Amino acid sequence: MKNHVCVLIILFVPALNAQGQAIFQGLGDFPGGAFHSSASDLAADGSIVVGAGETEIDGQFRRLPFRWTSATGLVSIEVPPGPWAAVASATDISPSGAVIIGSLSGERAFRWTVAEGAVLLPSIDPPEGYIPSDSATGVSEGGGVIVGSQLLVELEGDPTVFTRAIRWTEAGPEVLVPAPGESGHHTASGVSDMGLVATGALGGRAFQWTQATGMVPIGPDLLSAGHCVSGDGRVIGGTFSQSPFSRPAFRWAEGTGMRSIGRLLTSGSTIAFASSHDGSVLVGYSGNSAESQAFIWDRRRGMRSLHDVLKGFDLDVGDWSLRRATGVSADGSHICGYGINPDGNTEAFLITLPPFCLADWNDDGSVRSADIVAFLGAWFSELSGDGWATDLNDSGSVTAADITAFLGAWFAALAEGC
Repeated sequence: MKNHVCVLIILFVPALNAQGQAIFQGLGDFPGGAFHSSASDLAADGSIVVGAGETEIDGQFRRLPFRWTSATGLVSIEVPPGPWAAVASATDISPSGAVIIGSLSGERAFRWTVAEGAVLLPSIDPPEGYIPSDSATGVSEGGGVIVGSQLLVELEGDPTVFTRAIRWTEAGPEVLVPAPGESGHHTASGVSDMGLVATGALGGRAFQWTQATGMVPIGPDLLSAGHCVSGDGRVIGGTFSQSPFSRPAFRWAEGTGMRSIGRLLTSGSTIAFASSHDGSVLVGYSGNSAESQAFIWDRRRGMRSLHDVLKGFDLDVGDWSLRRATGVSADGSHICGYGINPDGNTEAFLITLPPFCLADWNDDGSVRSADIVAFLGAWFSELSGDGWATDLNDSGSVTAADITAFLGAWFAALAEGC
């Protein structure tokens, strides 16, 4: 009877308005040369975006890493001089925005701060006869841990190529070690905020790395790759092959294993490229080099194209084609990426949405008792059938603990807002 009394009481709780507006903006490009810019990631609060833009300097093509804010617009990041300086890009930014990492012509990796500027990351000595090329792809809070990869090419005799995942710390660079019994080429793509969990691909399979376990393949024995780690380290996103013709995106957690989150287009791959802090929101793209669509995913509404999401807010982006979503803020409300603008040029963009509100289960823009009824309906449906949207604690099954988790989120939203 206690549960029934609780429900009767909360039926009379006033609704909390969770509605908001959506904002879309193209971020422009550097003056001179062909128009081309792309965003790769953004700070946890969405206030800083990083990426690369193209220009001409002294008649020569240059690709420059950029740092964008609403106050400054695109500002180029000066990189260390050298043969690699002509083609540079910023690939990731720490949650606070204090540290930016990037790659230089696919040869060297760098770390940037306001105080020090761009500094080359030390390279690991290659095996004899090999030429190394370093890239940095993920950075922790404070920049204390950076992950990436080293491509090694042997030019003598029959050309040989292999890759190895790299982790940079204050102690210097180190090669990530596979778990016992595992082997193969490996690359690292993302790292958690504390730098304790990383992901990438090992021998053609997505992995989870920790200092204690090394690189451990996750999910079924299928071709896959991890691309992002949630800030809290609990969730990994990426892509995997269900069949030769199906490569959906996945979301992985310890209790659930690898779960498909679907795809928008049937051709090419669908990749979860970035995660919110708790893994409740993933963004990425679906398609191939000729055609692709940027998406956002959450457990309540599934995968949706960003173009359709904006239309749902009566926001007309005209002839923009939103191709790839590459970064998402901690709360899932800011998304960066790039697309084709109305002039036919590739341009970076930034989207701002109302924060994802788990408690607004019926998605009507308000937190009220109807959301509890809607959640319980979905929970009972999944309890007796398929689906896992209501598995809120990522245990791998729908249980009463998920109801407790939802009620906790619901009462928190009433007290603090979404």
